[in-house]
Amino acid sequence: MDPVDLEQLLYELRSVNAETITIPSKSLTPGCVIASQSPWSQHVVTKLPAPVSATRVRVTVRHLHGGHNASFNLMADGKIEIYRHRLASAQLSLVPTVPHCIVPDDPEPGDRVVHAYHDKYRLGEGRFFEFNGTEWQQVRDTVDRGRCSTVVRTFSLGIRCIVSNPAEPSPLGWYTYLPAKHRPFLYVDGAPMPARTVDDLTVGDTIRITGGGRLLVTDIRQHSTSTTLVMTLTQKPTHHMRQFLWDRSEGAVIEHHDSGRTRTLYPTDPRPGELLGAVGLTPGDTVIAAWGLPYSAVMTVEDVWGQPLLNHMNVHGTASDGRPVRILTGQEKRYYLLHRPAAVHARAVYEPLARAHA
Repeated sequence: MDPVDLEQLLYELRSVNAETITIPSKSLTPGCVIASQSPWSQHVVTKLPAPVSATRVRVTVRHLHGGHNASFNLMADGKIEIYRHRLASAQLSLVPTVPHCIVPDDPEPGDRVVHAYHDKYRLGEGRFFEFNGTEWQQVRDTVDRGRCSTVVRTFSLGIRCIVSNPAEPSPLGWYTYLPAKHRPFLYVDGAPMPARTVDDLTVGDTIRITGGGRLLVTDIRQHSTSTTLVMTLTQKPTHHMRQFLWDRSEGAVIEHHDSGRTRTLYPTDPRPGELLGAVGLTPGDTVIAAWGLPYSAVMTVEDVWGQPLLNHMNVHGTASDGRPVRILTGQEKRYYLLHRPAAVHARAVYEPLARAHA
């Protein structure tokens, strides 16, 4: 079967009777999609298998809905089931990548790690690990025979072994670190976006969903024990998600109920007036940089300077996963402020334009 583009591949894989074939693991090529009844189903191979011994190879994959890059070992001659339809190699860049989660050595009380699933069953993200000042814990609400109860699970050994252990990557989703003192954010289609609780949402906000979907909040109804969001689907997603979207036609009206107990976060577009230009940034700021551009990233700003004759701004910093980031933007407003240290004072707007760098 000839390779196909991402949208065609997703359409073909929706069928419960999608064709599969079985090949040796060492014969995998970029674009092959795992089909076996394993946790790695629906993950696409992104690199040629790398030999790690005479009998084993390392396979690198990423979920078709986006997520962390993950690698694991397989027997080179072992059989693996893949879908007959393959993703064209040129389309691999369209499968979103989420940076790996880095857990700091000195978390602060209230810091959270959000666990986002590849296949969503509900709107928003409401599963968190939280640091209580002594240890990491997870609080979950359960319902048994109509009765609600709260279960608290503690992780006295920390959570790095869960969220950031490259030797045992998770095939179920991705993780994002949310410092307590920062505005929260979430990843949708590989891009960081401002995140808000149901109490922070207002009429007119746009909620983003995987696959390019957009929901416009048209009404918010407060009840004694919950809040109802009334939304209109303004752009349908390309992914056929197993969630509340039983009607995927544009213009469909959807209601969503939030009890507030899980502090669910909803990824949204920035509101008018929330975005800053590069001239408004200060070293030490944590921002969503280059909003709306393919290389948008969460970063801590280390340096900002301008090129007056070219009307360009250079922003250098460190991404949330430790990578160095170098961004060149114009004067337009493309930066969303997540945190500004209290000791940092705003600089004069034209200060960076007066500096020169080789």
